Amino acid sequence: MELKRKDLGKNKYEIEVTYGDSPYLDNIKKEEEKALANVEIKGFRKGKAPRNMAITHVNHAKVIEAAFDATLDLIFQETLKETKLIPFIQPSVVLKNISDKQVVVVFTITCKPKITLGKYK
Repeated sequence: MELKRKDLGKNKYEIEVTYGDSPYLDNIKKEEEKALANVEIKGFRKGKAPRNMAITHVNHAKVIEAAFDATLDLIFQETLKETKLIPFIQPSVVLKNISDKQVVVVFTITCKPKITLGKYK
């Protein structure tokens, strides 16, 4: 996991995360197996066609999207742990790049403002 942190001022941070670790890659394999189990090819029972024939009937974009959805929370939790930021409101998430090898996500995180009290009296 690779992080690029940019301070936007007023307790806002933009963090670009490049994630290509094994949980994402494992989720791609799981989602691909789910998709292969639902492939129907004439002459074979549902999900029982040879892999090299069935893989051509799988929508690879949906497989990658489902793997990303399953991994997004993990990516966010690891990002918070590494940056030690505590979000004040729900962060915005922008998907910058996705492939079957890695994901690039940009989080815009707003943190709780730091308040310093002056002397009163």
